[in-house]
Amino acid sequence: MDDWPTLPQLARELGVADSTARRWASSFPDLLPTKGHGSARRFHPQARDVLKRVQSLYTAGFNTDQVAELLQREFPATVDVVTVSETQAHERKDIVGLQSAIVAIFEQQTEIREQMVKMEQHFIQELTETETRLEDELRTVREENSHLRDFIDDRLEERDRKLMETLRMMHEKAQREVAAAQEQKKRRWWPFG
Repeated sequence: MDDWPTLPQLARELGVADSTARRWASSFPDLLPTKGHGSARRFHPQARDVLKRVQSLYTAGFNTDQVAELLQREFPATVDVVTVSETQAHERKDIVGLQSAIVAIFEQQTEIREQMVKMEQHFIQELTETETRLEDELRTVREENSHLRDFIDDRLEERDRKLMETLRMMHEKAQREVAAAQEQKKRRWWPFG
């Protein structure tokens, strides 16, 4: 046995499929220190004990969250400390610069949004004033139309009254003339005829 076994070797030792061992290794990476990458990746000898415990807990019916909690109590976790390189420091400065630019853009957008709200309120006020003015003008026009209609109705009524009076007078005159003609006819001066 190697001091730092591969994952397939650990799977054979535990009697589980390679895919199961890979799933367990990806579920609990903090408890399984490694060196190397890809197929050359090797696990710390403690990985045997961790994977045996994982196998026994799953066999006992525990779910992944419960297994993780129990393993963290029983085994030390590995924390990789990464030194910050000069490139990473420049990248962080770039990120900070980008964040500052994003904040500045956000502030500009906020200011633009506030200006747009003010403009919108101004337009709404102007529209409200225009609407009020138009309603007043419409009310005035309606009142003028009503007065004009009343005037026209009064004039038509007066005209009709005068016309009816004239017609009545003409009718009375015609009746008097007819009555006079009939009276004249009754009084003929020639008695024989």
